[in-house]
Amino acid sequence: MSGISGKVLNYLSQAAYPVYIVHMFALYAGAVIILPMEMPAFVKFVSITAFTFAICFIIYEFMIRRIGFLRPLFGLKYKFNKIEK
Repeated sequence: MSGISGKVLNYLSQAAYPVYIVHMFALYAGAVIILPMEMPAFVKFVSITAFTFAICFIIYEFMIRRIGFLRPLFGLKYKFNKIEK
């Protein structure tokens, strides 16, 4: 067994395609910001990787997943916001 619970696996499988779409933008933005800085190449690599991960997570979690009309644009099912009483 892999040890990954059903909720985590479901979350990651839903996030795979939207993150794939967004990651090139995040990678390019990170490279434009970080590459001109004076630091060792390994530190630049780690910084760009961390930046890309953080931006992809933020965009997926707080925009794509929560804004209903964006979901179908990134391959997710449209989610209706139900008003609770």
